[in-house]
Amino acid sequence: MKIQDVLRHKGHDVKTVSCVAGIGMIAQLFSRLDFTAVIVIDTGRRPLGIVTVREIIRAIADHCEDALKFTAADVMETPVPVCSPDDDLRHAMGVMTRRRIRHLLVKEDDVLFGIVSIGDLVQAMIQDAEMENRVLRDMAHAKMTVA
Repeated sequence: MKIQDVLRHKGHDVKTVSCVAGIGMIAQLFSRLDFTAVIVIDTGRRPLGIVTVREIIRAIADHCEDALKFTAADVMETPVPVCSPDDDLRHAMGVMTRRRIRHLLVKEDDVLFGIVSIGDLVQAMIQDAEMENRVLRDMAHAKMTVA
């Protein structure tokens, strides 16, 4: 299964913020929209970095209330972890595991294609395994019926 298959089911929506967005506003966005990551973009809508709940927690842990004065540019992870729509799910999961991250921006030829989380990939792999299981069960049943 490919990343593009996951996005076909999930959708291509990418939540973005400008580099001057405050982390308090980003935290409110996470809470309101039930998201855990946003892509930080420049004025040309090119991705500069990613802010996840993890970056906000680190800023608060390291700087207490002063962290609320920080912007997305101050805390974002850069460069943005990226994969291609043609990448295999196992490859993307390997990147996430090695880098200890939970989100990958999906890009092709500098065009934002979507974003996937580890949860999206696990869900897709479970659905794929369930379908394979059904096919194998049907094949075994058909073979037993013929015999």
